[in-house]
Amino acid sequence: MSEIDASTISSLRTLATAVPSLAELFAADPQRSEWLTVDACGVHADFSRQHVSQELFDALMKAVAIVDVSAKFAAMAAGDIVPAVVRSVNAA
Repeated sequence: MSEIDASTISSLRTLATAVPSLAELFAADPQRSEWLTVDACGVHADFSRQHVSQELFDALMKAVAIVDVSAKFAAMAAGDIVPAVVRSVNAA
């Protein structure tokens, strides 16, 4: 497991500020609601109206992999104590 470095945080911030309006996102990707919808455990969640582009989504998923969120979730689900660490990263 690794930590996210300042350049990754900076890249995510840049991508986030470049996300177009929701109208533009839907116009550019009419299938948006398909890849941003999840059905699990009887819950239907549609995230297509969130202000996130495909590029930002992909970058966020890479960040999730870097910090290994799935392993932390599995540990919590198994009853392990997983310390919460809050760290601020200031990109120069």
